[in-house]
Amino acid sequence: MSPTSTNTEIQARLAAQAFELLLAKSAQLLFLTDKAGIITRANSSAETLAGRSLRGTSIHENIIDFQGGLTLEKLSASERDGQILHLTTASGEPASFRFFVRRTDAGYMLLAESTDSDLRHLRSELMKLTVEMGDLNRELQRRNVQLQALSETKNQFLGIAAHDLRNPLGVLLAFSDILLHGDAGEINGQQRDFLMEIRESSEFMLGLINSLLDYTAIESGKLTLEKSTFDLSSHIRRNAERNRLIAGKKNITIVAELEEHLPQVPLDKGKFEQILNNLLSNAIKFSEAGSTVWLRCTRYAGGVRLEVEDHGPGIPEDQQQLLFKPFSRTTIRPTMGERSTGLGLSIVKRLVEGHGGSISLRSTVGVGTTFRIILPGTNEGVTE
Repeated sequence: MSPTSTNTEIQARLAAQAFELLLAKSAQLLFLTDKAGIITRANSSAETLAGRSLRGTSIHENIIDFQGGLTLEKLSASERDGQILHLTTASGEPASFRFFVRRTDAGYMLLAESTDSDLRHLRSELMKLTVEMGDLNRELQRRNVQLQALSETKNQFLGIAAHDLRNPLGVLLAFSDILLHGDAGEINGQQRDFLMEIRESSEFMLGLINSLLDYTAIESGKLTLEKSTFDLSSHIRRNAERNRLIAGKKNITIVAELEEHLPQVPLDKGKFEQILNNLLSNAIKFSEAGSTVWLRCTRYAGGVRLEVEDHGPGIPEDQQQLLFKPFSRTTIRPTMGERSTGLGLSIVKRLVEGHGGSISLRSTVGVGTTFRIILPGTNEGVTE
């Protein structure tokens, strides 16, 4: 016997032993069939799953998916490798396996491996993603701490800067008034115009600084409300009267319509006045000369509903939410070029929400805008 033939025989025996081992011990399922699909051999894993001997049965009885023209010949095509098919089992519940089919001299060999391997791979990938998400979450928390520190530093800086600027601006206003009243001697017309410009600019800057102080207090969580109940109707009327002086410069009329015997609403009196002043001054600023601003207050769900309506240019719908964002501006401009800080309505929103209320608006371009505030009430008596 030649060495070549001896090697061939050894290789054949090893291959046969390996095949027998695969038939007997492998966790994978192995089926051998004839050309007609009758199972001639099946390994123990396949028969344990089926709960019976499979020799002599048709592969078509055991694989549920043999329908719609599926055949062993089609499955043996290389492009079909790894196709998932479903097997009948002893429990009655079908089991999914990934199949690899090859033609043999006697028929076909079918090797099936559990899709659990796919699940294991998926679990491994999920574990990796979980670790990555944990790392990202820790990084996000670290960044949030840094941002919080920067925000606090920013608010502290704004607060200090605003306080330091407010005093010299107060001095400018005081000396402007002295000069305008002639207490330091007569001034000519051009000097009066210059002083009026200085005074108006100083007033605007002081208003901006006060708004910045309010905004930084709100942002830093230091907004405090000293709530009490008081005669709401009288307070609203007094505030409307003060704003009529400003409205009169544009020949704008303020009409207050207040329901009698309004319910008690616990409010911070000063902050509520700030809300009213912002809404009324905003309405006056954007109203045409000769128009009317309506101020209404009625009972609503145990509290009150306050509305300020103007007949200005209106605000396009896609820009309305900008009104409540700090430093944001719409394309609508005041009718007489009045200045705006871009903070007023954002502060109003925070003050209203601080009282447990809500603010909304409805606006139609070319018709006007109405701001509506809802404030919750109480059953306590009136105190002043």
